[in-house]
Amino acid sequence: ALPISVGCVFASLADANERGSSRRHSVRRLEAFSWANCRNAEPVVIKSLSIKPDPVSIPGFLRASVFASVGVSLQAPLTIHLTLEKEVAGIWVTIPCIEELGSCTYENICQQLDALIPPGQNCPEPLFTYGIPCHCPFKKGDYNLPDSS
Repeated sequence: ALPISVGCVFASLADANERGSSRRHSVRRLEAFSWANCRNAEPVVIKSLSIKPDPVSIPGFLRASVFASVGVSLQAPLTIHLTLEKEVAGIWVTIPCIEELGSCTYENICQQLDALIPPGQNCPEPLFTYGIPCHCPFKKGDYNLPDSS
């Protein structure tokens, strides 16, 4: 399997009403979203990533755009390593992988994509509109997803 580090995403999570209250709140917000690639020599390099609004309210409406460069053709078997971190009291802490969310390793991603979207079926929007594949192989090249929800 070809291990892929897609990127590292850094975020700071804070209670929406944290000032002056010790109660737990179900509404949270993502403050000061930022991101960085782990290494620029990876097969997949994120060139730009935008999340709006900033701060993001959870739950809430989210728009995102991404421009990524794939340096080599990616085909099965394909493994993706994703690292997510958050800032806690000035220290960056890795968000653990819980129920396939967080800093996870996704094995056999091609098989997982085929299970979600049967081969021969069109990719879901907005991927279809912008010609972004949702099945392996992923050809070498640049992929751009403009501001989408």
